[in-house]
Amino acid sequence: MLRLKLRYIGILFLFFLLGGVSYWYFNRDTDEIKIRQTLKSLCALGSKTEGETIASTALKLQETRDLFAESCQLDFQHNLFQGTFTVTEINQGIARFRMLFQQVKIEIRDLHITMISPEEAQVYFTGLLHGVELSGERVSEVRDLFCKLKKSNGKWLVSDISINEVLEK
Repeated sequence: MLRLKLRYIGILFLFFLLGGVSYWYFNRDTDEIKIRQTLKSLCALGSKTEGETIASTALKLQETRDLFAESCQLDFQHNLFQGTFTVTEINQGIARFRMLFQQVKIEIRDLHITMISPEEAQVYFTGLLHGVELSGERVSEVRDLFCKLKKSNGKWLVSDISINEVLEK
Protein backbone atom coordinates (compact mmCIF):
# COMPACT_ATOMS: atom_id res chain seq x y z
CA MET A 1 0.00 0.00 0.00
CA LEU A 2 2.84 2.36 0.88
CA ARG A 3 4.58 1.53 -2.42
CA LEU A 4 1.43 2.38 -4.35
CA LYS A 5 1.16 5.77 -2.61
CA LEU A 6 4.84 6.51 -3.29
CA ARG A 7 4.36 5.54 -6.92
CA TYR A 8 1.40 7.95 -7.27
CA ILE A 9 3.35 10.73 -5.57
CA GLY A 10 6.32 10.06 -7.88
CA ILE A 11 4.11 10.12 -10.99
CA LEU A 12 2.41 13.30 -9.78
CA PHE A 13 5.81 14.89 -9.12
CA LEU A 14 7.06 13.97 -12.63
CA PHE A 15 3.84 15.32 -14.14
CA PHE A 16 4.29 18.71 -12.46
CA LEU A 17 8.01 18.77 -13.26
CA LEU A 18 7.36 18.11 -16.96
CA GLY A 19 4.56 20.68 -16.95
CA GLY A 20 6.86 23.30 -15.45
CA VAL A 21 9.66 22.58 -17.92
CA SER A 22 7.19 22.69 -20.82
CA TYR A 23 5.76 26.01 -19.62
CA TRP A 24 9.25 27.49 -19.37
CA TYR A 25 10.27 26.18 -22.81
CA PHE A 26 7.23 27.56 -24.63
CA ASN A 27 7.19 30.92 -22.81
CA ARG A 28 10.88 31.79 -22.77
CA ASP A 29 12.07 34.88 -24.62
CA THR A 30 13.82 33.58 -27.71
CA ASP A 31 15.79 35.88 -29.98
CA GLU A 32 12.95 35.77 -32.50
CA ILE A 33 10.46 36.94 -29.87
CA LYS A 34 12.81 39.75 -28.81
CA ILE A 35 13.21 40.85 -32.44
CA ARG A 36 9.43 40.89 -32.88
CA GLN A 37 9.11 42.96 -29.68
CA THR A 38 11.70 45.46 -30.97
CA LEU A 39 9.79 45.91 -34.24
CA LYS A 40 6.46 46.18 -32.40
CA SER A 41 7.97 48.92 -30.21
CA LEU A 42 9.26 50.64 -33.36
CA CYS A 43 5.69 50.71 -34.74
CA ALA A 44 4.39 52.14 -31.47
CA LEU A 45 7.11 54.81 -31.55
CA GLY A 46 6.06 56.01 -35.01
CA SER A 47 2.32 55.81 -34.30
CA LYS A 48 0.39 58.74 -32.88
CA THR A 49 -3.13 58.87 -31.45
CA GLU A 50 -5.42 61.81 -32.05
CA GLY A 51 -4.96 64.47 -29.39
CA GLU A 52 -1.68 63.03 -28.13
CA THR A 53 0.10 65.59 -25.97
CA ILE A 54 3.66 66.86 -26.38
CA ALA A 55 4.55 65.38 -22.98
CA SER A 56 3.39 61.90 -23.95
CA THR A 57 5.28 62.22 -27.24
CA ALA A 58 8.45 63.18 -25.37
CA LEU A 59 8.08 60.15 -23.08
CA LYS A 60 7.52 57.86 -26.06
CA LEU A 61 10.59 59.22 -27.89
CA GLN A 62 12.83 58.24 -24.96
CA GLU A 63 12.48 54.63 -26.18
CA THR A 64 14.54 55.42 -29.30
CA ARG A 65 17.80 54.42 -27.56
CA ASP A 66 16.35 50.96 -26.86
CA LEU A 67 15.45 50.40 -30.53
CA PHE A 68 18.29 51.75 -32.69
CA ALA A 69 22.02 51.07 -32.85
CA GLU A 70 24.25 54.10 -32.16
CA SER A 71 24.84 54.42 -35.90
CA CYS A 72 21.98 53.39 -38.16
CA GLN A 73 21.69 53.36 -41.95
CA LEU A 74 18.24 54.51 -43.15
CA ASP A 75 16.98 54.46 -46.73
CA PHE A 76 13.32 55.49 -46.89
CA GLN A 77 13.62 57.03 -50.40
CA HIS A 78 12.97 60.43 -48.85
CA ASN A 79 15.54 63.08 -47.89
CA LEU A 80 14.21 63.23 -44.32
CA PHE A 81 15.31 59.62 -43.71
CA GLN A 82 18.19 58.79 -46.03
CA GLY A 83 21.76 58.24 -44.87
CA THR A 84 23.58 57.22 -41.70
CA PHE A 85 22.12 58.67 -38.50
CA THR A 86 22.86 58.70 -34.79
CA VAL A 87 20.14 57.80 -32.28
CA THR A 88 19.68 61.50 -31.47
CA GLU A 89 19.17 62.37 -35.15
CA ILE A 90 16.70 59.50 -35.58
CA ASN A 91 14.83 60.72 -32.50
CA GLN A 92 14.55 64.21 -34.02
CA GLY A 93 13.42 62.78 -37.37
CA ILE A 94 10.70 60.68 -35.74
CA ALA A 95 9.49 63.75 -33.81
CA ARG A 96 9.28 65.75 -37.08
CA PHE A 97 7.48 62.86 -38.80
CA ARG A 98 4.89 62.60 -36.02
CA MET A 99 4.25 66.37 -36.19
CA LEU A 100 3.00 65.97 -39.78
CA PHE A 101 -0.05 63.99 -38.60
CA GLN A 102 -3.14 64.46 -36.46
CA GLN A 103 -3.00 60.70 -36.03
CA VAL A 104 -1.00 57.90 -37.61
CA LYS A 105 -0.85 54.14 -37.11
CA ILE A 106 2.03 51.97 -38.28
CA GLU A 107 1.69 48.18 -38.47
CA ILE A 108 3.81 45.23 -39.57
CA ARG A 109 2.63 42.21 -41.54
CA ASP A 110 4.27 39.15 -43.13
CA LEU A 111 7.36 39.19 -40.91
CA HIS A 112 10.22 36.87 -41.97
CA ILE A 113 13.26 36.66 -39.66
CA THR A 114 16.58 35.15 -40.73
CA MET A 115 19.25 34.66 -38.07
CA ILE A 116 22.64 35.44 -39.66
CA SER A 117 24.53 34.74 -36.43
CA PRO A 118 23.66 34.74 -32.70
CA GLU A 119 24.34 38.50 -32.75
CA GLU A 120 22.86 39.50 -36.14
CA ALA A 121 19.52 39.07 -37.91
CA GLN A 122 17.80 40.16 -41.12
CA VAL A 123 14.08 40.80 -41.30
CA TYR A 124 11.78 41.24 -44.28
CA PHE A 125 8.26 42.52 -43.68
CA THR A 126 5.40 44.59 -45.03
CA GLY A 127 4.76 47.93 -43.34
CA LEU A 128 1.37 49.63 -43.35
CA LEU A 129 0.82 53.30 -42.57
CA HIS A 130 -2.66 54.74 -42.05
CA GLY A 131 -3.03 58.31 -40.93
CA VAL A 132 -4.65 61.71 -41.10
CA GLU A 133 -2.35 64.61 -41.98
CA LEU A 134 -2.66 67.99 -40.27
CA SER A 135 -4.48 69.24 -43.38
CA GLY A 136 -7.13 66.53 -42.84
CA GLU A 137 -6.06 64.44 -45.82
CA ARG A 138 -6.13 60.69 -45.24
CA VAL A 139 -2.99 58.73 -46.05
CA SER A 140 -2.73 54.98 -46.54
CA GLU A 141 0.52 53.42 -47.72
CA VAL A 142 2.02 49.93 -47.99
CA ARG A 143 5.76 49.26 -48.27
CA ASP A 144 8.11 46.28 -48.25
CA LEU A 145 10.92 46.76 -45.77
CA PHE A 146 14.29 45.12 -45.15
CA CYS A 147 15.87 45.51 -41.75
CA LYS A 148 19.12 44.41 -40.10
CA LEU A 149 19.32 44.08 -36.34
CA LYS A 150 22.32 43.59 -34.09
CA LYS A 151 22.31 42.28 -30.55
CA SER A 152 23.88 44.60 -28.01
CA ASN A 153 23.76 44.02 -24.24
CA GLY A 154 20.97 41.47 -24.72
CA LYS A 155 18.80 43.86 -26.80
CA TRP A 156 18.13 43.66 -30.51
CA LEU A 157 18.77 47.06 -32.10
CA VAL A 158 17.96 48.21 -35.63
CA SER A 159 21.23 48.95 -37.48
CA ASP A 160 19.93 49.25 -41.04
CA ILE A 161 16.47 49.70 -42.52
CA SER A 162 15.41 50.28 -46.10
CA ILE A 163 12.02 50.69 -47.69
CA ASN A 164 10.73 49.82 -51.15
CA GLU A 165 7.52 51.06 -52.69
CA VAL A 166 4.85 48.39 -53.25
CA LEU A 167 1.60 50.20 -53.94
CA GLU A 168 0.88 53.84 -54.47
CA LYS A 169 -2.52 55.39 -53.99
